[in-house]
Amino acid sequence: MAASILSAVSAPSLGQKRRASLKKKERRKRKRQALAKAQIRESGENGDDSPPEQDDDEEERKAEEERRRLDQEWLERERLAQQEFRLRWEREDAARKRQEEEEVQNCHNPSDVIIAQRCHHSPAMSSLHH
Repeated sequence: MAASILSAVSAPSLGQKRRASLKKKERRKRKRQALAKAQIRESGENGDDSPPEQDDDEEERKAEEERRRLDQEWLERERLAQQEFRLRWEREDAARKRQEEEEVQNCHNPSDVIIAQRCHHSPAMSSLHH
């Protein structure tokens, strides 16, 4: 019987348990609020307190800058490719003219010059010389 009295005294009543759980709940709530305030302070110090609209505008601005940079790079590559093509065409054209002049100079007879020129312009005759 004495044991049952001791156990009843040492065991907390339902009211005490409820008060203890409410205190724990309050402590957790205060801790969460303190953490939230600390995070807000840190983000304010880092300058990260801008609204989401500004973040979206910043992302759009960066995307536009990247698009412009890529477009400029493409234009530069295109300009270089066209320049290379033009130089190659000019070299090939100069080589063709030189070859024609050499063929004309190799002909001794003026009538051979006319025949040589016709050969270069006629597909049937040019196949005979090549």
